[in-house]
Amino acid sequence: MPNDLRRAAAQFMPASVPEDDADMFDLAPVYLWLEDFSAVREQFERWRAAGVADLRAFLAENPERVAECSSRIRVVTVNRRTLSLFHAKDVDHLVQHLDRVFRDDMLATHVDELEQLWSGKTRFVSQTVNYTLEGKRLDVLLKAVILPGHEASWEPRARRESAHAAHVRRAGVAVIDSIRQLLEVNKVNSQFYSGMPLSFAMGAATAHEGERLEPMLQRADAAMYAEKRAHYNGTSA
Repeated sequence: MPNDLRRAAAQFMPASVPEDDADMFDLAPVYLWLEDFSAVREQFERWRAAGVADLRAFLAENPERVAECSSRIRVVTVNRRTLSLFHAKDVDHLVQHLDRVFRDDMLATHVDELEQLWSGKTRFVSQTVNYTLEGKRLDVLLKAVILPGHEASWEPRARRESAHAAHVRRAGVAVIDSIRQLLEVNKVNSQFYSGMPLSFAMGAATAHEGERLEPMLQRADAAMYAEKRAHYNGTSA
C-alpha cells in the first residue's frame, strides 16, 4: 500500500488494525476519501497576496469563488464503501461526475471547511451536503485531516464521512429500542442489580431536509426533558 493511503486509513481506523494490512484503506468500514488540496492552497496564497484577510466575507461577495475552490480539489482515490454510497462503478466513474456530487447546498456549507483551512487548521469537522450520482441528497458529517508531512502543500488530505441521514436515523431508533429492551429485562430479572429499578429519559428528533444539526438537537433535548418531567409527575407511559 502506498504510504499516503496507509496514513489516510490509519487516521480513521482503530489502533488494533495491523499497519501492514494492504487492504486497510479500501476495505475500511467507513467512507474514506484521499484528496489533493494543493491547488486550493495556491489559490489561498494568491488571495492573501492580494490583501484578502476575511475569507468568509470575501467568498460571500461572490459565491462563484466557492465553486472555484471546489473545482480545484483533486480526488486521488476513495474506498469501496464510498463507491457504494455514491453508486459509482469505480473511482474514475466518480471523479468524472464530481459535478453531480459537489453542487447546490454543498457549496454553501463548503465555506466552513474552506475557512478552517484558511485559518491553518490541519484537522477539522464540518457538516455538509453531497449528492449520489443518482441525485439523492446526502447529509454528511465530514472529518478531515491533512496527512503528516504534507502540511506545507496540502497534497494528500484524508477525509471521512459519516453515514447519510437515513442510516443515522435508523441507527438511532435501533439504539433506543435496544435500551428499552434492556430495561424490560431488568424489570423481570434484577438479580444482577439489587437497587432501584433502572429508568431513563431519551428524546429523539429527525432533521428536516436542509436543516442544520443544532435545531434538531434542541428538539431532541426538549423531548428528553418532557419525558423526564412526565416520569416524575407520574404521567409517563
